[in-house]
Amino acid sequence: MLDINYENDVDFTQRPNPIPYNYRLSYKVSQICLILKLSVARGGVSMTKIQMLASALLSEKEDKQLVNLIKGSSWNYVVRYDPTVIRALKYAMFDNLVIQQGNEKYRLSDKGQAFVRKIQHDENLMTREKNFLNTYSLKVTEDMINMLMVQWRYDDASDK
Repeated sequence: MLDINYENDVDFTQRPNPIPYNYRLSYKVSQICLILKLSVARGGVSMTKIQMLASALLSEKEDKQLVNLIKGSSWNYVVRYDPTVIRALKYAMFDNLVIQQGNEKYRLSDKGQAFVRKIQHDENLMTREKNFLNTYSLKVTEDMINMLMVQWRYDDASDK
């Protein structure tokens, strides 16, 4: 057992700028668990899909770009791999909320399912996220993601 003297061993430093809520680890873990719960039709969810949905939840601009992709009105979409999402996903796996399957996709564990049920039952918690994900998360399919990647390859080849 660790013997920690908080007065001498732990240094708390007040920061001039607090961390915005959407970059806090607890928020990102909750967001990822909600994404996994509301995005799985079968199998699991790929890292790319998690990143796409997490980006859409950051701002209205990102939200509209993803909706345009879903509606087929624009294939001009760039997936942003946010390191805070990756870190939160690793933390969620360490805390046994999320499981990475053999096919490299992610799903909720039983503990993660129970955690998300608590989020879903609270009407005041993550309302924007729940509304967006309930409306669009199943419409972002792995086939759509694969087509987007093919489009990137085609665009890259034609630019050279």
